[in-house]
Amino acid sequence: MTTHTVNFQQVKQAASVDQVIRYLGLILKQHGDTWRGRCHICKAADDRAFVITTSKRLFHCFKCKEGGDMLKLVAVSQGLPVRDAAIELAKLCGVELLPSGNKEQVPGTGSGTVPPSPERKGFDAEKYAAGLDPAHASLEPLGISPDTLKAWKAGFSPTGVNRGRLALPIAARDGTVIAYCGRALDDQQQPALIFPNGVTPSEHIFGGNHVNDGELILVRDPIDVLKAYDNGIENVVSFLTEGISSAQLEYLSVLMDEKHIDTLMLF
Repeated sequence: MTTHTVNFQQVKQAASVDQVIRYLGLILKQHGDTWRGRCHICKAADDRAFVITTSKRLFHCFKCKEGGDMLKLVAVSQGLPVRDAAIELAKLCGVELLPSGNKEQVPGTGSGTVPPSPERKGFDAEKYAAGLDPAHASLEPLGISPDTLKAWKAGFSPTGVNRGRLALPIAARDGTVIAYCGRALDDQQQPALIFPNGVTPSEHIFGGNHVNDGELILVRDPIDVLKAYDNGIENVVSFLTEGISSAQLEYLSVLMDEKHIDTLMLF
């Protein structure tokens, strides 16, 4: 049997979203830059849970939390190893497959305005963020790229109250980071979220300072916000509490009004 050398990057660049949608037989509806429909992977009934962002060539499912590029979509949809999926895509896109002999190029893996609360007035967010490690090995099981964590100024905390946890920024409504909460890395760490003194979690929405106009998606876990961002979906936020307070609803209402949000989706 002839084996081939696969240029993964070339395949990823050549495979268009339209080609992959047709190849997999996905039934999706286009909404501007995105395609939406039922997830081809987890078979969820929600016909808006699965999203492909055309300009970024990335997909994300809000139900099974799967996401990535078009090569990964083909691989997980068909139950194929990434190399086999790349060969299939190469044939589809007309990318030349060369006989083995050269080292394969493997896919890379990512090793109302409210002022800050008086209690956190002297908090130096930049200094705190500089002490976090977005590429720490303990964070790998979360499935979030170091680049995304770095963009959000989040990361593994080696010291302090959030030691051994994923430290996530808490921003006031004006976008100022006033503190960091600590998100557990597994079920052994309880509670799931811890907060510093002087911060009331029900007064904040994680990701609210990243929201733009258009459609807004509300999820339950801040981890899901970061995973969605990792997969090209930016207008995603999360509450930092189990329940929902009147302050959070008021904040959400103001946020939607100020950012001209026309649709709110819950997952």
